[in-house]
Amino acid sequence: MFSLLVLVSLTLAVVSAGSNISTNRKKLFLSTNWKCSIESPAEADQLVESINEAWAGMHSDLKENVEVSVHPPYMFLDRVRKGLDPSIAVGSQNIYDASFPNKGNTGATTPNMLSEFGCRWVLLGHSDRRNNLGETDDLIAAKAAAVLEKDDLGIVLTLGEKADQRERGETL
Repeated sequence: MFSLLVLVSLTLAVVSAGSNISTNRKKLFLSTNWKCSIESPAEADQLVESINEAWAGMHSDLKENVEVSVHPPYMFLDRVRKGLDPSIAVGSQNIYDASFPNKGNTGATTPNMLSEFGCRWVLLGHSDRRNNLGETDDLIAAKAAAVLEKDDLGIVLTLGEKADQRERGETL
């Protein structure tokens, strides 16, 4: 949990250290994936409080020129959304397997559910899911298409390497 906060703080500090932020520039987008590193409500609350404190201390020019999105585990989506500064977006770590013919499978989370819940982003393509669960480019594309059917959801597409590529030194 500490390393996530350090990463967010350092990234925001680097962004804020940049010279004058022009209002003509596009916003910088910073997304954090909490994976399953938060396992209790108390840990989620502590991280939310730390993020809120760091965000409150940021200069207003920076806040206007950066969009931050956090992606907590599903169990804490609502808790984080309710506790987090409303200018920080909350996103999902995934959606249902869009290739299944019956999208109402037990345990599935749909784009409509996420939209109604107040999520603004959906994380897709993470190397954990590619490497450990066998998600393919085709499946990720189908999930992306489902997400984009909702006007109020965006996609955070991760472009990670596969484990064997990393082991062969083919990636950064």
